[in-house]
This record gives sequence, structure tokens and C-alpha cells, in this order.
Amino acid sequence: MHNGRTTITQFIIEEQRHIEGATGDFTSLLNDVVTACKVISNLVNHGALVGILGAAGSENVQGEDQKKLDVISNDVFLQSNEWAGHLAAMASEEMDFSELFSTAILNFSTDSSYLN
Repeated sequence: MHNGRTTITQFIIEEQRHIEGATGDFTSLLNDVVTACKVISNLVNHGALVGILGAAGSENVQGEDQKKLDVISNDVFLQSNEWAGHLAAMASEEMDFSELFSTAILNFSTDSSYLN
């Protein structure tokens, strides 16, 4: 605990302990998501200092203008989840169909039960 507060990681692990037969795979996936969120939060807090504000100069699969933060956040989630190997695949509106297969499926774990 930090200053008498329970962290989200502590909460997730504690809740896992109450579930009979839990393997920890889902807990690990949630912790990967939490880590990605913390990285994105840090980037947002620094905004203009790290150059993440404004338009990215491209469109998403729905034809909307992408923002730099959208693209960077997508990359952070991809990198966090790809490295850990808890996802079988991941898709988002920031990726076109070819990226989905070249990035999200080929580099993720084939042993995982989870799709994002």
C-alpha cells in the first residue's frame, strides 16, 4: 500500500486470490493494460513537451482524422501487449486491415486465450 491506498495492481492480484482455479493469465493481461495506461497518462501529462498534441496527418479506418495521441496510444498498447504475450491478437480503429494482420496477429502469442 502507498499512503494507506491500495494500488490497482494490488487490487487485481487480491481479487484473483478469491477465484478458485485462477491461473494468473488474466491478471497479467490486466496488469499489461494498466502499465500501458500509465505510460499514456505520463505522455498526456507532458503533452506539448513530448510532441503528442495535434493532428497526425492521417486517417483511421473510419475516415476520421487521427490525432497524434490516438496513434501513440495505440502503439503503446500494441507494444505493451505484444511483448508480454498474453494476447492472441489486437485490433483498433487506428489500424488498417493490413496492419491488423502484419502487426497484431503475427507478433502476438498463439498460446493466448485473449483477443483485444
